[in-house]
Amino acid sequence: MKRSRTTDPNVLITVVSAFIVAMVAGCILLLLRGQIVLFYVFAGVTVLLCVFSFILMRRAGNAVSAFYRSVIRKLTIPNSDLFNHFDLPVIVLQDEQVVWYNARFRTNVLKGDDLVGRMPDELLSQSARSALRLSGKAEVEVVDRYYTVYASDYVDNNRTFTVLYYADVTDLKTTALEYDQTRGVVAILSIDSYDEITADMAESAQAVFKGGIDQQIEQFSAEIDGITKKLKSNRYISVLDERSLNRLKAGKFAILDKVRALQFDGAVHATLSIGIGRGAPTLKECEALALQALEMCQGRGGDQVAIKSAGDTYEFFGGVSSSGVERRGKVKTRVVASALRELIGGSDRVFLMGHKYGDIDSLGACYGLWRCCVSMEKESYIVLDEASHLAQSLIEKIKREAGEEIIISPDRAQELLTRKSLLILCDTHRRDFSESGRLCDECLTTVVIDHHRKNIDYIDNSVMFYHEPYASSTCEMVAELIQYIDNSVIGPHEADALLAGIMLDTRNYVLRTGVRTFEASAYLRGRGADPVAVKKLFSDSIEVYRQRAMLVSAATFHNRCAIAAPQKGVSVLRVAASQAADELLNIENTDAAFVLFPAGDGVNISARSLGAVNVQLIMEALGGGGHHTMAAAQLSACSVEQAKARLLEVLNTINGKEEIE
Repeated sequence: MKRSRTTDPNVLITVVSAFIVAMVAGCILLLLRGQIVLFYVFAGVTVLLCVFSFILMRRAGNAVSAFYRSVIRKLTIPNSDLFNHFDLPVIVLQDEQVVWYNARFRTNVLKGDDLVGRMPDELLSQSARSALRLSGKAEVEVVDRYYTVYASDYVDNNRTFTVLYYADVTDLKTTALEYDQTRGVVAILSIDSYDEITADMAESAQAVFKGGIDQQIEQFSAEIDGITKKLKSNRYISVLDERSLNRLKAGKFAILDKVRALQFDGAVHATLSIGIGRGAPTLKECEALALQALEMCQGRGGDQVAIKSAGDTYEFFGGVSSSGVERRGKVKTRVVASALRELIGGSDRVFLMGHKYGDIDSLGACYGLWRCCVSMEKESYIVLDEASHLAQSLIEKIKREAGEEIIISPDRAQELLTRKSLLILCDTHRRDFSESGRLCDECLTTVVIDHHRKNIDYIDNSVMFYHEPYASSTCEMVAELIQYIDNSVIGPHEADALLAGIMLDTRNYVLRTGVRTFEASAYLRGRGADPVAVKKLFSDSIEVYRQRAMLVSAATFHNRCAIAAPQKGVSVLRVAASQAADELLNIENTDAAFVLFPAGDGVNISARSLGAVNVQLIMEALGGGGHHTMAAAQLSACSVEQAKARLLEVLNTINGKEEIE
């Protein structure tokens, strides 16, 4: 009997490769010696040899692979008879090498092919291998089929084998995906400030206004796999599925732009707020989530979409130019003032507190309300950290006029707190941004008064949440409340503080001013507010002035945004940074200003704009927040250079989405 001999492919490849290298070297030598004819002959022979060698090696490799496949098919391992009759595709590995697989694996998974050598990533990805090591189970996708892979090890003759079982779950996976895509979603659409917009419209103009928006809602409904019904004059409800929601998200909810582009009665523009609830087991629960999402939209100024999923996670779309439409009516203010008066009357102590690194707006609002509490003969205190507060001149003014004992630290407030105490939080609605989160947690009765755009981590257990994003400042809101609590309670000193807060947040009546802003200012002027005394509250030291000038001179520009930061090792006062951000807006062709300065082991960013850029969205992306034209962020454990790089990344991302202009 003849014995067939097989040549090792590696030896064959080595020999042929060496010969080809020698031939190429000979060609080069002939060319250098000027033997052109011999060079062409030798080169032609070399090319033919290369082609022949390639074909030969390919055939040899195929022959060896075929030999290995035949060995795999004929190989028997322990329990191979059992695996051959197993209903699932099975493959056996040893040290990541394929040693055997049953007929079902070859037919169903390999589609009739054979497998030699190491287990490929196409059949078992690295993430699947990690999952198998952790839990003995993994999900894989092979071509157009889905498998759940189970793993088990066994030892035979000191050899360890890994057995993988491939359970085909394609039908189950397809059904699950279809179920996820067709789950119910509830959307509630609301026309922002409908009553204020239509209050002065004639009936015919109102009909045109409603008809134009109804037409856009009908087009919206036609684009989704669902239904839309009108609940009342300014509100609609839609029931759709996840597939339609994904299409709307991909289109960035174009209905917002379409409604905003409508123009009625000369210059009246409408905007929509859309709250969407998803992921809940029932449509009823989705509706509840949608209502909460709609409330969040309106708390952020409207003209946007908020999607709330089961589990209290939010997604936001739009909200670029949403600063809210001013409400002319003061019914809500009167109701809130009446309720606040009752809460103050029913408490034993009242604590008034603003946000961290407080400013004149937060302190002025606290001071005005403190006077109301004192007039009702209630023990009242203003809680703040004097060391970090930015309104030092106002603090000194309050101490001179009302006594040093009315301003206390958060720790002292903690000692005085009782079960009947009332906490009034001004100029913030976020626990982590307040002067004392612990005081917010432990006080049983809390009132929130704020004008900043609503954030997802707002204090949701307050007994009263008075939030008006259209208001210029918290001092404006407090000035209105005081008129209904006791019109004559405040004097010139408190009026000065409240007027200073309004002037600070409006930048001397340039931004976010409405009719009610001037009405509140007129009331304060009537109560004795002195513009000269107010001006003195904004006086700065020479050091602050120098730092402000240094920051302005160091500014660079990026897409009409001014970015300033001090040189390495130079410290900056927080008040100088915020003033420098305001000052940079006076430079030509500047839509927004960002001032970065080190604080501890991190960096703070003070952001300002004139309305063309929504700095609140930018600061939110960095973990901060604020208002449409005034916001801030605190970045921990980073340098000024790293913070600037992160800011530029956010600016480029948002600018690419055309959301800030």
